[in-house]
Amino acid sequence: MAFFSLFSFSSTHADVRFPELPEAIKANVRAYLTLDDLDCAAASADVTRARRLASNEISAALQAIGYYNPEFDLAFDQNEDCWQATLSLEPGEPVRYRNVSIEVQGAGEQDIRLRDEVSKAPTVGSVLHHGDYTTFKRSLQRMLAARGYVESRIEPSELLVQPSERSVDLEMVIYTGPRYSVGQVMIDDTVFDAGLLDRLVFLRSGKPFDRAELTRQQQNLQSSALIRSARVEADAKPNAEHVIDVRVSIEPVERIGYFVGAGVSTDRGPRLRGGYRNRRVNSRGHQIDVDLRASPVLSDFSARYRRPLENPLVEWASYQLVLSSESTDTSDSDAAQLGWERVRVLSDQWISTYGVQASQTRFTVADADDQTTLLMPVVGLSRRTADRPSNPRRGTATDINLRAASSAIVSTTDFFQLYVRQRVLYPIGRKGRLRLWAEAGYTWRDDFEELPPEIRFFAGGDNSVRGYDFETIGPRNAEGQVIGGSRLAAGSIEYEHDIAASFGLAAFFDIGSAFEGSAPDWQRGTGVGVVWRSPVGPLRAYVAHALDGERGLRLHISFGADL
Repeated sequence: MAFFSLFSFSSTHADVRFPELPEAIKANVRAYLTLDDLDCAAASADVTRARRLASNEISAALQAIGYYNPEFDLAFDQNEDCWQATLSLEPGEPVRYRNVSIEVQGAGEQDIRLRDEVSKAPTVGSVLHHGDYTTFKRSLQRMLAARGYVESRIEPSELLVQPSERSVDLEMVIYTGPRYSVGQVMIDDTVFDAGLLDRLVFLRSGKPFDRAELTRQQQNLQSSALIRSARVEADAKPNAEHVIDVRVSIEPVERIGYFVGAGVSTDRGPRLRGGYRNRRVNSRGHQIDVDLRASPVLSDFSARYRRPLENPLVEWASYQLVLSSESTDTSDSDAAQLGWERVRVLSDQWISTYGVQASQTRFTVADADDQTTLLMPVVGLSRRTADRPSNPRRGTATDINLRAASSAIVSTTDFFQLYVRQRVLYPIGRKGRLRLWAEAGYTWRDDFEELPPEIRFFAGGDNSVRGYDFETIGPRNAEGQVIGGSRLAAGSIEYEHDIAASFGLAAFFDIGSAFEGSAPDWQRGTGVGVVWRSPVGPLRAYVAHALDGERGLRLHISFGADL
């Protein structure tokens, strides 16, 4: 026999020891025994009562995990300070499943998902565990309810245990009855028109009921740009029509919104921002965004009109006007742009865009002045994943963009451009985090001189190679002025370590180049920084050292999301 001292003398609580016994047995005996909850200061009546209960509790604890023929003895002793209980226990051989037979009758006989759930039943030869069996049976009951088998029942309700034979037989019949269908789909809404609601709600009367579809419908509605919150509910009760009515409650987003903001970065200096949002121009779900930004480097005005398409949960059309003026150390430009694009949310969080942009730009790069008209088809693919919306520790961001223009169709020059950027956040231990990013771009062009600054590639700055001023890395003309390149390659590795709840220290190494030909002129930067994780995003301040070119120390301050 295995022996253990269940309770030793203690001024506060007995000490439980379980040598030479499986962990499952020790845990279950401990959980059932009332004595385990008492200490040396317990009232004498409570201790006496717990002693009387102990034998039945030990038997129940062992039977719950399949041991029906144990041998045990409980010895009890008490002195002036405390009491001691010593248990000798031989659990014996456990009861095992001898026969397992589960039959499905009714409309659910061919239901693949129900049969998958049935396949999780205990197997012949496995040890009886009443808790696992109860969990399996309840899972079956939940599945039947979720799949619309309102009149289902499971018989018999108990296992047939033969303790003397150390065996148990599981013979179960699942009577599913009819599978109910979706009845009326009632939508509580007075804002959107019937056509939009019909496209927002995919649940349809007459379809087989599936609670998973209700959950998906609710999640889809809550992720829509039109809806603040949504609730999809069903009251499944037996009825002669074998239907389950569904009610959809929708609360739309706030219709009108204004915002103002201010910020600073070493690339663009101090900046102000203001905007207007109308999230419900009409009952068809159209929206308007107006945005105005002003800074010493870039000022722009944008207006966008959006309308939902055939599937408003994942498809939108957007019409946009942008007026901008930019002045950097390398270029000056004034541009006007009109655009149309179609946005669609694909599977696994991918977002695709395609459309066309028409722009006219007057610009100066180095000592060259020009004016360019472009009509550009544009295609994009992007994806964001993060473990939390604000200040994530793990996540990825991918952006792939294509654009082109042809002098045969309106444009004053020919080009085709591909740009790719990848960002990764990876946790290191409990307080560390690795930030990685890489970007690459390539432009096939007819006449580089006619490309406006927004089509050319530059490197350097807060979000590029730190240690260098904004857009100062790139090919230069004969006078040494940066004119940009048709190719780009850059990357960074940064380690960040938390030192307080909202603060961290960071160290980084950046490398990159904007160039012509096949040989990049790599420029490297390294440095350290401080990060403050505000509720709306991280504020970063770095001291960076340029390792190439015009070496020196530069301060970089930026505010914005990590992905």
